[in-house]
Amino acid sequence: MKLAFFIALLAAPTLASAKALQIEGASSAQIDVTDFEAVLSSNLARAWGEDERTECQLLLGIELGADQAIRHIALANSDCPVGVEQLVADSAAFIRHSQPIAGRQQLRIPLRLSLNEQEVTDRYVQTLRKKIRAAMEYVAKSKEEGRVVILEVQLNDDMSVQADQVVLKSTSGDSAFDAAAIAAIQRLTQYPPLPASMSVSYWRKHMISIRARD
Repeated sequence: MKLAFFIALLAAPTLASAKALQIEGASSAQIDVTDFEAVLSSNLARAWGEDERTECQLLLGIELGADQAIRHIALANSDCPVGVEQLVADSAAFIRHSQPIAGRQQLRIPLRLSLNEQEVTDRYVQTLRKKIRAAMEYVAKSKEEGRVVILEVQLNDDMSVQADQVVLKSTSGDSAFDAAAIAAIQRLTQYPPLPASMSVSYWRKHMISIRARD
């Protein structure tokens, strides 16, 4: 599933089919949104944080000056996580104007932001690794931060851990770290709930890598 984030200005086309945004009340002026799209796409999953949702909406307001500078950025009617709101506001600052603009203009852009399948998976794995690291009774020294252990884990249908089925597949080179990672997963007893778009079938038997310091 492609990243489905849409930028519309009233009845304007979505970003998927539009190269620039038309400015309300100034039909000859356009705003190039290439940088805006790139920054959002590359950081959206991280900005979502721990929020379980995969889609949100907000209204982005931009005030433009005659000198082609963005005078003011405001967000309204948002149900997005705080991190996503901040990312949208920061990314809007990267917009560059492709044509001169006569006078001050107001641009109101309804946004619908959603994560693609890979981003949902990556975000879940990041959350899982954080929980495993928090449960580990091992303090890595700075020189050990690059250590990586790979484990094979089997889960039940309810995402509970089969404690006797956490198996070392590739050692980190430190048996104490390996043992601490195995014990941490066993101590979790239960994986975090899966997002609606993910299937438990993949997680019944899977491999996971754990770094000494994620």
